[in-house]
Amino acid sequence: MASLHGNAHKRWVTAPHRMTLHCLLQRYFKKGDVDVRGLIEAGGVWWQRQRVTDPTHLIEAHDTVMVYQSPTQSWRYVVTPDTVVHAQDDVWVVFKPAGLSTVPDRACHRYNLTHAVGVTQGRHGHSFLPTAITRLDLMVSGLVLFGATAQAEKDLFALMRAHAIRKQYTLRIPCAGSPPRFRRIRCRLGFNGRAHRCETGQPSETWFFLTHVHDGVATYTAIPITGKRHQIRFHATLLLGPIEGDEWYGSRCHRPQGLALRCVRLRFLWRHNRLDIRCPTALQGIGLPPTHSGLVP
Repeated sequence: MASLHGNAHKRWVTAPHRMTLHCLLQRYFKKGDVDVRGLIEAGGVWWQRQRVTDPTHLIEAHDTVMVYQSPTQSWRYVVTPDTVVHAQDDVWVVFKPAGLSTVPDRACHRYNLTHAVGVTQGRHGHSFLPTAITRLDLMVSGLVLFGATAQAEKDLFALMRAHAIRKQYTLRIPCAGSPPRFRRIRCRLGFNGRAHRCETGQPSETWFFLTHVHDGVATYTAIPITGKRHQIRFHATLLLGPIEGDEWYGSRCHRPQGLALRCVRLRFLWRHNRLDIRCPTALQGIGLPPTHSGLVP
């Protein structure tokens, strides 16, 4: 599926003798119009399974580095106040638009929601680099949970492991006739680029409730009881048909603004209070076109 990220181009570059990373890549790209320093500082270079962002890092003779380049490598994402849905008691919930990665990818460590939340939290006095507690696929939008302190993050991850954080999604599926009002699926899932049934895989379970039908499209609420990769997308395809825009699982509907799948609600007990955080209606139509105000090229 096409996205703003495109497909990162990967190449291997081997040092003929001991030299700095900057010199190695300048030598390699001497005929190309490549900002070598920008590529390194964006996080697109890996050596011995570690991201290297220092242009002066020494590469030994015959060592090989992996170089990733993508169209958005020099971009940054900025969290705007309207996308911070909840920021109290060391818990942050931020809306992620479709087309933005939740976490750093191989080509860039700055153009993602986690980096943007860390920058925003720093401006609010939190000297802590957060990790996303919940994650969404690249072309899926919705609520993402973060801790604002190391202890809050540890406690939230403990809730995740205990399956104590309940998530709710909305999704749209083309239908003919009367779609089923309720479906539930339990199966073991494996993952090899796509989710698939696997007898030795991990247990998975999702419930689907029909919300309404309009113009041949059924809107469902999905409640994942477990949280496996691509679980809702695969389960929906098995039971109801592919989600609108999910060409990876057979949809014939192309949606440049992302899949018709959105995380709209998070519920959990936090420090003796029940949190029920819902996605504001105003955010639910947000995609990530190139002119989105959150982008800083």
